[in-house]
Amino acid sequence: MPASGRPPWRPPSARDLAALDRLVQAGSVTPLQRDEAIHTAYAWRVSLPDVLSAMYRVTSLRWARELSAASGLPLVDLRASPCDHTLLAEAEHDLYLRHLFIPWRRQPDGVVVIATLNPEDPAIRALMRERMPGCHVEFVITSKFDLIWAVQRIFDPELSEAAREALFNRNPELSAKVTLSAGQKTVAVGIGLALLLALGLAPRLTLLGIMATVSALYASLFAFRGVLTIVGSGRRTDISVNASELAALKDGDLPVFTVLVPMYREAEVLPILVDSIRRLDYPRAKLDVKLVLEAGDTETIEAAKALGAEDLFEIIRVPDSQPKTKPKACNYALRFARGEYTVIFDAEDSPEPDQLRKVVALFNASGPEVACVQARLNYFNRDDNFRPGCSHSSIANGLTICCPACTG
Repeated sequence: MPASGRPPWRPPSARDLAALDRLVQAGSVTPLQRDEAIHTAYAWRVSLPDVLSAMYRVTSLRWARELSAASGLPLVDLRASPCDHTLLAEAEHDLYLRHLFIPWRRQPDGVVVIATLNPEDPAIRALMRERMPGCHVEFVITSKFDLIWAVQRIFDPELSEAAREALFNRNPELSAKVTLSAGQKTVAVGIGLALLLALGLAPRLTLLGIMATVSALYASLFAFRGVLTIVGSGRRTDISVNASELAALKDGDLPVFTVLVPMYREAEVLPILVDSIRRLDYPRAKLDVKLVLEAGDTETIEAAKALGAEDLFEIIRVPDSQPKTKPKACNYALRFARGEYTVIFDAEDSPEPDQLRKVVALFNASGPEVACVQARLNYFNRDDNFRPGCSHSSIANGLTICCPACTG
């Protein structure tokens, strides 16, 4: 499923710098931090508000207020003053997210007012000229999170349906929506009827046959796993990254990395998650972290808001629909991803600080046929008791032995 992506980088505009100066005057940013933020925006090729949010915790709303004051453009709250839906096109929600704008209102004289965080982005005017030839546009300022919230609220039905049905519509044979074909159902019914008939005629012999068949299947599975273990133990698909390769990665050359963290009723692990993400050795302004939460999970949503970590993550609310699964939630959140690469963490994961840098190095050294890198999984509490120890052994065997046997 395509992600919204990021627009081409543009250097800070005069309005951006004026808004930054207002932050300095208000004491929210020091003069030294001002210079560091500008330098980082150029060196890392990321937007100035992203740098300020990541490094100095300037919220998107605070930045929008200062940008509004510096530019003389009105500030609008899209939740209190929603968009005119007649100006919106369903197929354009990815563009709205990519360029952080949305058509807001049409004035009596026909002028279309655009709500955006980037009023000087020439791509916005070009897109509107293409869509509404001859139409004059004006701009108002809104915050990034207001824009994301507005797109979610307006396009929830379409985005939710795409998260559930896109794979089935594109490649039905790869989807689990239909678990049994008509022919398979016919065979299953036939076998069931035959078993019922056999149980009626010779119950003892039939039960013995069922038990023998099930035992044979289990024995075959164990034998197959044993073969995989023997074959896979002689193959290695692990790829290591040495210190020199990591040192060669400059912060300015690193891509934006989207981190999806699907959660459901896991409010208690949020502090652990925040700590793990803060420990990642990756430019903070190049991390696009999404907490993917079910819309009905108010406890986790409120706990995430209470953390006050807007500099670290955005909250993506997944509309209530069936099935409530992690793949569907991630499919939905991918439409809001702005990174070149995407990683999925569970809430309780504790990734190595340099994991993302290693992944970038591996992709740089790999050919175009490599689409995914699987990091080694381990239980950090595997010695606590018997259960995590068994889980650790199972995962280790599957990833390091059985998978190489299948792919080698």
